[in-house]
Amino acid sequence: MSAIQILVIESNPSLLSLLTQCLRSESEFELVGSALRVAPALALLARTRPEIVVMDVRVPETGLAQALGLFLKQSPQSKIILLADCDETRYGQSVARYGVTACLRKACIATQLIPLVKRVAREACLRRAQPALPLEPKSQSEIFCIAKELSVSHGLS
Repeated sequence: MSAIQILVIESNPSLLSLLTQCLRSESEFELVGSALRVAPALALLARTRPEIVVMDVRVPETGLAQALGLFLKQSPQSKIILLADCDETRYGQSVARYGVTACLRKACIATQLIPLVKRVAREACLRRAQPALPLEPKSQSEIFCIAKELSVSHGLS
């Protein structure tokens, strides 16, 4: 199986660095690019067409809804994982409304990002192989990690 191609979009340079290091540590992943802003991310999307886009919910230049629309128009096959600081129910609605695949609290990146990316890639592969096979919906408790103390202790909030 070929490496899972991933693009990371995060407006915080420190967190972007942490995310890229985390994803590069996995031999199953190929980091095809990273961006701090929407315009460079769109250029990377057009050039690389990654399987998975990991992105911050805070998109100051355009707002989340517009950014998601642009990204999905540019690369409709890409699966999007949103990274949120808190309030998962607010972003959980974006998951359903804009076709986002999953949402993860930033406080849970260290323990949940790698397994989530692998699961999303596996499910995308299943859908391509058997389009009529419905995947089991994931409960919010499986998608969102509840760990407020972790965000404070790791300085990710």
